[in-house]
Amino acid sequence: MVTRAVTGDRYAVAPELAGPEAPEAPGGRFFFRLGYRGTVVDLALRQGLVSEEFLRLACREAPTAAEADRAQQLKEEMADRLLNLAPGEVYDAELTSGPPA
Repeated sequence: MVTRAVTGDRYAVAPELAGPEAPEAPGGRFFFRLGYRGTVVDLALRQGLVSEEFLRLACREAPTAAEADRAQQLKEEMADRLLNLAPGEVYDAELTSGPPA
């Protein structure tokens, strides 16, 4: 999905859209705004799903090899954990606009 958005010039990074309720992420916040045919939904990853250790290591500008390996391990563990949850357990969603009623 992201690939089609990028090639279609419909993908943008806008960190200013994320509110403080979205957890920090490497390079911004875990916040996504998706739009399709007039409907827009904001998704923020729920607090507590990203470990402090992962954030600390993933945000390092020049990690050691051991730190990079540990960050990769934590990322894979987080992905496994999140993929086993229902979307409603992972994201807080807010419909910000939709088709006319």
